[in-house]
Amino acid sequence: MEEKKFHYKNFYPKLFFDQEDLKKLDNLGHLVGLHSHNHPTLIEKLTYDEQKNEYEQCLLSISRILEKPKSEIKCMSHPCGSYNNDTLQILKELGIELGFKQIMTIEPEKGMKKVNNSYLEIARQDHAGILQRMN
Repeated sequence: MEEKKFHYKNFYPKLFFDQEDLKKLDNLGHLVGLHSHNHPTLIEKLTYDEQKNEYEQCLLSISRILEKPKSEIKCMSHPCGSYNNDTLQILKELGIELGFKQIMTIEPEKGMKKVNNSYLEIARQDHAGILQRMN
């Protein structure tokens, strides 16, 4: 970056979402949901309490920014496809009704017998895979 004299701070507004961007998406009718507060790449490795804190903080932040009751936020996406039974229990306790994972295969090590095991484990195609196929 130094060699090319690229000043990354000048690009922050184009690279990162801010609160106004989130409000705009919501106002356009998109569903805004949880994704954890600090985006741990292996949330399944965190303790129950650590996971709960991640999702509670995320829910509180989104609720505050969108000026909506927490009970109106009903969806989420698992960060990096990482979750475990504790995660699913926490999401249920928080009133989350729909969750997406980026893994389109059956994971027997997680006790899965099919791709979509519950409404909190709906498989979706990851954007990186879509981009690879486009190139």
